[in-house]
Amino acid sequence: MWQILFDLLPHLTRLVPMADRFFATRTASEKANEAALASLAATVRADLTQLGDTHTGLSQQLADQTALLTAAALDTKHARIAIQSVEARISTLEQRANVAMRLLAIVLMLLSATLLLLAAILLKLSHR
Repeated sequence: MWQILFDLLPHLTRLVPMADRFFATRTASEKANEAALASLAATVRADLTQLGDTHTGLSQQLADQTALLTAAALDTKHARIAIQSVEARISTLEQRANVAMRLLAIVLMLLSATLLLLAAILLKLSHR
C-alpha cells in the first residue's frame, strides 16, 4: 500500500501547482464577479435614488393638481349655486312682471270704461 502511494507521489506533485492555479483563477473570477455585482448594485442604487426623486416630484405635482381640481370644483359649485340663485330671482321678477301687466290691463280697461261713461254723460248733458 505504501508502495502505491510512493508511485503516485510524482503525479501528486504535478497536480498541486495545477490545483493552485485553478483555485487562484477561481478566486480571481470570483473577485471579478464580486466587483461586477458591486458595480451593478451601485448602478441599481443610483437608479432607485433617481426613481425615488422622480416619484417625489410626481407625487408633488399630483398633489398640486388635486388641490387645483378641488378648488375648481368648489368654484364650479359656487358658480352653480349663484346661477340657481339668479334663476330664482329672475323667475320671481317674471312672475311680478306678469302680475303688473295684468293689473295694468285691468286699469286700462277700467280707465277706458270710465272715459266712455264720461263721454256718454257729457253727450247727454250737451243735448239737454
